[in-house]
Amino acid sequence: MTREWKFRLLAAGIPTLIGLIIIIVFLIKRENVVMKDGEVTFQTPPLYVQEPGHEKTGHKYLFDEQLGWRNIPNWKASTYGQALTTNSKHLRDREYPFEKPVGTKRILVLGDSFAWGYGVSDKDIFTETLENTFKRKKMPWEVINSGVSGWGNDQQYLYFTSEGVKYDPDIVVVAFYIGNDPTNNTNSIQYGLSKPVFTDLDLTLANSPVPKPPTDTSTRILSTVDKNALTVRIFEKLAERCAETGAKLVIMKFGVFQVPNNPVVRKAEALFHAHLAKIQSKLHYFDLDKAFSSKSFTAKQLTEGIEDGHWNVLGHRVVADLLRSFLTTQSLLN
Repeated sequence: MTREWKFRLLAAGIPTLIGLIIIIVFLIKRENVVMKDGEVTFQTPPLYVQEPGHEKTGHKYLFDEQLGWRNIPNWKASTYGQALTTNSKHLRDREYPFEKPVGTKRILVLGDSFAWGYGVSDKDIFTETLENTFKRKKMPWEVINSGVSGWGNDQQYLYFTSEGVKYDPDIVVVAFYIGNDPTNNTNSIQYGLSKPVFTDLDLTLANSPVPKPPTDTSTRILSTVDKNALTVRIFEKLAERCAETGAKLVIMKFGVFQVPNNPVVRKAEALFHAHLAKIQSKLHYFDLDKAFSSKSFTAKQLTEGIEDGHWNVLGHRVVADLLRSFLTTQSLLN
């Protein structure tokens, strides 16, 4: 082959190669292509959803047809300027294998934005603080944070039964925000996002699989039963599922601390307690609001600097300390 022909072939090939590179970069950006360890894998691009206000918070989630949404895996971002990191299993936490190491005990925390750590750094969430305390005291406990911002107790229950149980926890703690969790449990649309919902006390599941975004608000499904009755029924089924695996269930209730003198809030708390009394023997109930009050912590101290009344760094430290004290007095850490 003459030098002239080699030049012509090279000249013809360069644009083709550049075009191929551009296509690959485009596909990677759209997440149609994943490159890992030198291998190229084609996939259907993931669907992301965002709650109202995401322009300010920077929060977004991965659409999930079972749960509605969940944390994006292996994600590095920020929450109000604070480090936000998730692991390969969608948790805002370090990596944990499903198989529990020999000689180790585990606490699995279920919850919404309070457990997820809205507004604080990864290292400051109460689950991380609690685990670090156990490490310093040479206690063989891991604390796994499965919280997802915006989740109701129904989504938490579905997550536990399908995936959370795989961690073989010894204790399951539900960070129960009485301020909106019962309402979330009765509605198939929350924060502009579509979710599964139990329509009755038999926990008949509706809006499942969850429709792909965008959310059509005209298809909203509401439960036919009282929100407190439904919430307690979810806790009862969760307690039974925990018992089957040998785990102890702790319901850590809070939310009254934000407006302790509000008669409407106090009435809502009393209504919830009336329903909870029917199943209280099946679980351990930790009234975090009462614990805050006993230590004279105010809402301003616990939330100052964080929007919407979420815990600040001090708040998370206090929660970690109070939860550890409760677990100790209940002989759950033996």
